[in-house]
Amino acid sequence: MGEKQATIMAILQLLKLIIANAALALAISSYMLQAGMPRLLQFLCWLTIYGVFTILDSVGVRQSASVQLGATAICLLLLLFYCVSAWTKFDSNNITRAGDFSRDGLFGFFKGLPFALQFFDGFEETPLLMEYAQDPNTNIPKGIISSYISIAIVAFLVLVSGCGVTNIDILLTSEAPLMNGIDTVFGKGLLSDVLALLVVLGLLVNFFAFVLFSSQQVQAIAEGGHLPNILAY
Repeated sequence: MGEKQATIMAILQLLKLIIANAALALAISSYMLQAGMPRLLQFLCWLTIYGVFTILDSVGVRQSASVQLGATAICLLLLLFYCVSAWTKFDSNNITRAGDFSRDGLFGFFKGLPFALQFFDGFEETPLLMEYAQDPNTNIPKGIISSYISIAIVAFLVLVSGCGVTNIDILLTSEAPLMNGIDTVFGKGLLSDVLALLVVLGLLVNFFAFVLFSSQQVQAIAEGGHLPNILAY
């Protein structure tokens, strides 16, 4: 691409990561509110999330990656459990009542776009971890491809099951749409609160990964001489 274009792309990637983490902090606090946290604590929740995970990622990449791996496995099992359970309350009328699939035209497309971004955003950052991977030339591509396939399957299942158990108008205005489906399937109570906390775990893993990617991106830009050298350390 050339050095100038690569630098611009790197800075844009870094800005994207910062904005993505702001959105994730909001999502995490929204699910915590659904689980019973007082709204007065929302801002404190944001600060705590940023502080704790920035410190953890500063401790070591390998340690944080190991935590993320275990939490990701739990979250995948949770989503599959929810998708299977949703069929007990599935109502195709919830989908047909939504009207045609071009609802609200281009504006409707952009309202739905965050769902796709939330699932697939981040895979493009995986090559930043080349220096930490065993046999990176083989394992990094394998990791990206297997991630895309598994997430595409889960995203489709969550989309269909979520729309099948929850009214579309509720989903479009909800700050925690997955929680609406969980409450519908399991009712509001201890089980749904536990599942809400597990959903938060998934969002925390996502946040964790973006903090890690942000640090790698800053390091790469600094090593290229376009940020102060101290940031490379």
